[in-house]
Amino acid sequence: MPLRTVCLPSVALAAAFAVATPSLAAPPAPSNFVANDASTCGSILITWNPVAGAEGYRLFRDGVLIGVIAGSLGRFIDYAMPGPGLYGYTLEAFDPSGSSATVADQATLPVSPVTVEPYDWFHDVFPSDNNPALPGTFAFDRTTAVLATGHNLAPCVGAMNRQVLPGKRVLVRTVGAVDRVDMIFRIKPGPGNYSVVGNVNSCLLRDPHNPGFGCSAPGDGSFWGRYKANPGDFASPGAVVKHALAPSGWDVNVWNSARCEAQGGGVYASTDFGAPGTNLLPDDLFTPGTHVEYQFRVQFTGGPAQYIPEDDCVMQVRGEGSTDGHRWQHFGVLPDRWKDPAYLGLGDACALVVVLDDRHGNERVWVSTADSIGATAPARYGAHNGWHAIGTLPGANPVDVDDPLNNRRPGGTIGFVDDHGGQPGTTWDLYVVRGANVHCEGNAGALGGRLGVVPPGETPPGPTPEMLTAYYRILVVLSGGRSQNILGPLPDRSQDDVAILQNFLLSSSLFDPKGLMVEGSGFAEDAAATPGSPQETFLTGFLGATLVNPDYRTCSGNPRYHADVIPVAPLPDQDLYGVVNTDEARNDVLGLNLAVPEAQVVSYYENYGVSGPYFASVYKPPAPARPWRTLIDGWDIANLGGRWVSTSYGRLAYHFNAFQNVFGDMCWFLSPSATTDVPMEGHGRGPGESLRVLDNPLRAAHATLEFELASPGRARLVLCDVAGRVVRTLADRSFEAGRHQVPWDGTDDRGARLPRGVYFAQVRAADGTPLGAAKLALLK
Repeated sequence: MPLRTVCLPSVALAAAFAVATPSLAAPPAPSNFVANDASTCGSILITWNPVAGAEGYRLFRDGVLIGVIAGSLGRFIDYAMPGPGLYGYTLEAFDPSGSSATVADQATLPVSPVTVEPYDWFHDVFPSDNNPALPGTFAFDRTTAVLATGHNLAPCVGAMNRQVLPGKRVLVRTVGAVDRVDMIFRIKPGPGNYSVVGNVNSCLLRDPHNPGFGCSAPGDGSFWGRYKANPGDFASPGAVVKHALAPSGWDVNVWNSARCEAQGGGVYASTDFGAPGTNLLPDDLFTPGTHVEYQFRVQFTGGPAQYIPEDDCVMQVRGEGSTDGHRWQHFGVLPDRWKDPAYLGLGDACALVVVLDDRHGNERVWVSTADSIGATAPARYGAHNGWHAIGTLPGANPVDVDDPLNNRRPGGTIGFVDDHGGQPGTTWDLYVVRGANVHCEGNAGALGGRLGVVPPGETPPGPTPEMLTAYYRILVVLSGGRSQNILGPLPDRSQDDVAILQNFLLSSSLFDPKGLMVEGSGFAEDAAATPGSPQETFLTGFLGATLVNPDYRTCSGNPRYHADVIPVAPLPDQDLYGVVNTDEARNDVLGLNLAVPEAQVVSYYENYGVSGPYFASVYKPPAPARPWRTLIDGWDIANLGGRWVSTSYGRLAYHFNAFQNVFGDMCWFLSPSATTDVPMEGHGRGPGESLRVLDNPLRAAHATLEFELASPGRARLVLCDVAGRVVRTLADRSFEAGRHQVPWDGTDDRGARLPRGVYFAQVRAADGTPLGAAKLALLK
């Protein structure tokens, strides 16, 4: 039996054509709207009863739109509050007839009694030896690192010659009476830390620079020996025995602990309580491939202990204000030499992923995407961060990633990932620039730090140019939503990020090109801010791109929450993606630098308004004069999704296609596993604008209606007059997933030509769920 459809026109749209329209009721307001105060992890859960027949909901935090949610849903998790405080939430339902009255509630994100500044965490680090002949040799695997935080301790001077002076200690700040603070950590040593390089059945050396000093042993005074003998007051149960039973005498899954030194004023440092001023984690010991996972335990006087990060949380909103997604903090000594087949790895990492928007979710989004597209082997899911969440299916409520029931271990069992799997990724390494958003105090670990003004005896965490070119073929730079001070050199930032990126690309040949992929909604905006600057020269001369406008929404006038992203060759042109399109998203509109003739457009934003076309991505293939390969996208990776950005499947498809079709001969991938979605982040969008008319207004009584289905199923497409009567059933059948076009010849169901006027098309699923609505104007 055919599905019966009741079709109601939009009063607002009909009024625009001065056609009398009966008064239509907007949907009722959602009931049972509740914003729950922040959980232990700091997220705020917002729930309501779904409104029957609603196309979607608009959710506002303190008057700012933070999500457009599909009509079938009744749940939203807000992870992205800017800081502690009281927040007011309002919600309205909408359909083609209009919007409901709003409902409101309030929720509080409390101040955390334990905090760590974003730049005060330990930094990913490359070995401190600057010898240009070492990278790529066996001897490099015995080199060691000088540990540092992202905090630049040099005073700001307002000039380009400010020194790079990295901090050495993590500072934990507390409020209230505290008995003690302990650092809890576990370490996977690098291949060069073993007496037989890469053999975990051999012993750990006391000093990898001097193998003749012999193996470490419990109580021998070495770093390893100290914790083998006494793993600390808050170590894993049975830690001494577990260490002793491990083949090397060191169990990488054992948590060790050491008491931190008080600095006064409620501040505690990662220095030794028993030996004041001595760093708990030593310099010149950890070799490339080492990975450290750690957290701090704060014992409040007369109260419970609190941890930062909290290992029962993934989203560390309270205390860290981070949505990067980790159950503990971590850092690695790069490159991850355990990936080398010589040490039983699957293959060297071909890509280094550089996160320049620390704490704002790019790390989480990239890791989740890599898990799904074959860049990470299933055995390494959650290796560095302790979680691997199930995805959110279209039409399903967002997953709470802080719930262990929504997580899966590498073997598929339910729960958080508890084993120490080492550094992240399989075909990629991760380098997070701590405090990248803090111009003066942060950025000590900027990628080009060693090319800045470095005091004698200091070694910033970043690589030498020779390390990059010896170990990586592609750099992936994620600048997120930042739009200023992204690449140095800059006033108060002598770190020369532009120079190290240029050096990397200039090491290319036509037979061995290097690659760079950049994603960020303000990368081009920032680079083009100062004409003639090194940043602008890099954008135009090396990436072949220019900036046309820093905000697609303003440039196009497109008011919708999402905008189409249309790829073209060499990306598969049968796909269609979407990007969040709000005042906050500010997606860069790019142009081509005609002086780089090989540069080409590979994706467009939706051609809305009269100012298009709008270039979203620029690809520069190798050419004799410029043998490198680059791709720049004008969006934040977290804002890319399917066409209506209700899930991240489009993000997964885009990155899989980009790496296969642009960088496929430069970087190897595993066979993709079953796709898992990145947990929803407030970018939910019902497909209420999925239907469009390609020939509108109709002057020749002929039109094509286009709609898209996320999954196979039955759909009914009808045409209604202004009174809401169905005058033509254009389709009522099963469709495959994807885009579909249905023609209309201007006639009704009897074959008679319809009079001029305004008509409305609607497409609904078999269960009556609205999938789209559009207005048609018939002029002849």
